[in-house]
Amino acid sequence: MGIMDVDKIDLDQQICVIGAGIVGLTTALKLADLGHRVVVVESGTAQPDKDIQRLNEAIHDCDEHADPGMTRTRAVGGTLHQWKIDLGRGGKAGRFLRFEEEDFHCGQDEAGMSWPISLNELLPFYVEAHKVLGLGAIIQEEKVEAFEDLLEEKSIQLESGRFSVVDYRDVMKEILKKIEDSEHITLLDGLTVISLSKKKGALRTLGFRKNCSGERFEADCTKLILAAGAIENSRLL
Repeated sequence: MGIMDVDKIDLDQQICVIGAGIVGLTTALKLADLGHRVVVVESGTAQPDKDIQRLNEAIHDCDEHADPGMTRTRAVGGTLHQWKIDLGRGGKAGRFLRFEEEDFHCGQDEAGMSWPISLNELLPFYVEAHKVLGLGAIIQEEKVEAFEDLLEEKSIQLESGRFSVVDYRDVMKEILKKIEDSEHITLLDGLTVISLSKKKGALRTLGFRKNCSGERFEADCTKLILAAGAIENSRLL
């Protein structure tokens, strides 16, 4: 995972995906299936690292449970590493929480902040996401009052439109195997994007920092996908 001479890769001839979380990895696989060559850049490494995780520290006005230093994992797999609900003999699992209609509408104190898309536009992609993550069919009308009660009742077989449980290690293993087997995908880890600037036309210059050495370099690209998560996407933009 990762290759030598990363600063010599011609990103202008490939699609550059920033972030190797579940969104970045599945996006890369989809593009590779369509015949595109893709470079995925990840700040973290295969397993979470405390020093790299410190890059998530931020000043925020949310409650402590929303602290990105705790809720976002900077590693290959991203927040899949947060899917660690203890199921006892059932192993570790995670919760797949789907958006609801009310999530797409702003309140009176959030004027102008409504989403540019609707839930109906997003629903078809949930079907594909469930397939990718091995969550089974979406049961839209099942209502869940207490997640823990359903865990006890259905254990790891739980499937619904609002909640689903899957062993994150199985998801990681399957996706990473597809990435490693693909001839169209290069995964670079330990490489943080520190700047993004636009040149003429669609050309953009990305600034990189190698976490292991601190060395910095730049590379140009024309096709860029930001999949680094809310805090990183916002910072770069």
